[in-house]
Amino acid sequence: MDSATLARRLVVMAKTCDPLLGKFSEDEKQVVIDLMKYLGADVVKMKVRNELHPSVVCGAYLLFRANGQEAPVSTKWSVEMIQRIKSSRLDESSLVADTVRRIAWARPMDPILLTRDGEELLEDGREVWRSNGRNIDPMTNLADPEDQVIPNSAGRHRYCCGKMFRRSVAKNSFVIYCEDCGLRVVVPNTVTTFRELRKYTTDLFRTLPDK
Repeated sequence: MDSATLARRLVVMAKTCDPLLGKFSEDEKQVVIDLMKYLGADVVKMKVRNELHPSVVCGAYLLFRANGQEAPVSTKWSVEMIQRIKSSRLDESSLVADTVRRIAWARPMDPILLTRDGEELLEDGREVWRSNGRNIDPMTNLADPEDQVIPNSAGRHRYCCGKMFRRSVAKNSFVIYCEDCGLRVVVPNTVTTFRELRKYTTDLFRTLPDK
């Protein structure tokens, strides 16, 4: 299911449901679960207030992971997204387009190829659905994450799972290296953003001769 379909389903659902009362049909619950799965969240179940023990304090609902634990960041993000849609004055087509943009921003970037052998850089800071990273607020003004400047803490080494860092090493270049396995990739200083890094490595490996 693509982001446009998910956004359209969410907009239609948000306009008819009543999250403050915690009233959701099974189909409406599935819309939220499908959205969070698309974003990479380990979310398999939604429970509204009247399905929870009276001692549990929550807003409209709680989302739960496959292991039975609560998913508070996913819950907060989805509730705020629904409330934002309900309060919007945009027409439906504009609202769907805006929701598509927010879904795209909340989804972790695709891995960036670092070597011809297939080693990749994973975005780390925004992978809130898999960890307790920083919250992705759907109310904020959005910028494409691909256009953010590569920070000193660049991300994670896919498969190795080591932390990857950006360090200046020469007048005209820097390296992205893994603290666990020692992978070291030299990149020219003309590359500043994740989008530029993706293009640089893609173009580089396209022009290099086969081994």
